[in-house]
Amino acid sequence: MTLKILLVDDENPALGFLKRMLSTYPDLSISGCFNEPLLALEFLITEKVDVIFLDIEMPKINGLEAAARISQLCPDADIVFVTAYSQYAVEAFNLNALDYLLKPLQRNRVDQTINKLLKQAESRQPQAQIQTPLPTEDLQIQCLQQLHLRKANGEPVQLRWRTQKTMEVFAILIHYRHQTLHRSILIELLWPEWEPEKAIAHLHTVIYHLRKVLKEKLPTMHMNYENEGYRLDMGSILIDIEEWERSLHSAPSLHTETIEEHLLLQKAYLGDYLEVPGYLWAEGERQRLRILWQNHAVRLVEFLESNERYSEAINCYNHLQARAPFLEISYLGLMRIHARNQNNKAVKQQYEAMLQLFSQELNIMPSNDVQDWFAQWAVGK
Repeated sequence: MTLKILLVDDENPALGFLKRMLSTYPDLSISGCFNEPLLALEFLITEKVDVIFLDIEMPKINGLEAAARISQLCPDADIVFVTAYSQYAVEAFNLNALDYLLKPLQRNRVDQTINKLLKQAESRQPQAQIQTPLPTEDLQIQCLQQLHLRKANGEPVQLRWRTQKTMEVFAILIHYRHQTLHRSILIELLWPEWEPEKAIAHLHTVIYHLRKVLKEKLPTMHMNYENEGYRLDMGSILIDIEEWERSLHSAPSLHTETIEEHLLLQKAYLGDYLEVPGYLWAEGERQRLRILWQNHAVRLVEFLESNERYSEAINCYNHLQARAPFLEISYLGLMRIHARNQNNKAVKQQYEAMLQLFSQELNIMPSNDVQDWFAQWAVGK
């Protein structure tokens, strides 16, 4: 049995001495060494260890406070305090520390601690249970319209978020899924007005709860922590925006034999990227995907109209108008079709709706092309 251990001491000489001493024990494997407790807490959000050797007298956050947070992040890990001050002993054991080592460290005393740790680990061994990950090959994360999880057959999978910030961090990490996102960026996006220490503490809590959600519902998705940043390894989980964009770029040219495939592409665009609740940090990607959808919708509806598939063209123009109300082509296209069907009332309704919207919201008139078309139609109707 090998125990994974973490070392935390703000004094580099003491940290180095502890590392050298513990490296001589074959049953121990050092997972990390930190001279800042906050960085150690960041590490423990994504990495599991069996034992933490923790100094008490440290700036910013002392070892006793760090131990309380560690107990939340790693409830099964043992804590061994290492300090030069014996007055902390009672408080340390009140925090359920397994042992308390006084500096300077003595080999025989450290031997006792290691033996105690190994016996403790052996006593837990029979209770260890292996959890079989849930199958996730058929799961997809949907980002179009609103963030949620669904199966391949469209059935939704309930994700229970402890807070809205937990869900937002999940959305941010998906948004930046191809890169490691430094914690300072997360803090700037989530709590820009907060003091750094308070913001980091909240980030730790949010990440902890997010990891619990991933473990329960998305066991093949992993959160990696490196260089004070986070990155999601998506595993086998699909993302609807990637699938939609891939299908769009690989779609065949528009003609009568492929029209159904293009209609399905439009149907698959359920709404704008993270439209609800409309995160501001997602606006750039939201606009990019909307333009892709919009350009495809325009090509499709013009093809439908030119091939006299007027019923489908009307549906597409109405859908385009609802999602892009300031795009003139939807009004003009509907006016052309209604004029062809001699539905004069509908032509006027479209033109008047456009006039009112453009005037009230943009303080402009429709383009000369649209005004000229309507004027010629009004004369010849």
